[in-house]
Amino acid sequence: MFGIIEFVCWVAVVALAAAFLLGLAVKWHWLEWLQIHAPNDFFGQLFNCKFCCSWWVSVVISLTLCVATGQWVLLAVPVCSTVITRELW
Repeated sequence: MFGIIEFVCWVAVVALAAAFLLGLAVKWHWLEWLQIHAPNDFFGQLFNCKFCCSWWVSVVISLTLCVATGQWVLLAVPVCSTVITRELW
């Protein structure tokens, strides 16, 4: 059984992990390198958008957690955690 409290906790964990990873990517200039070496304009704009980066990092973390735990409801976590990640980062 997957309760609302557990879902909110997973949202918080994913948001904090994504914000940490994105902050690390900025500190170590990975995001800047991706912006400069983007294969086309679409990816260049994607790596310049805080919301887009937050969304995709949250999706990757949620997919990893979904596979590890077997809880398919974790696929809905990025919808809630993206805005939190964008504000934390």
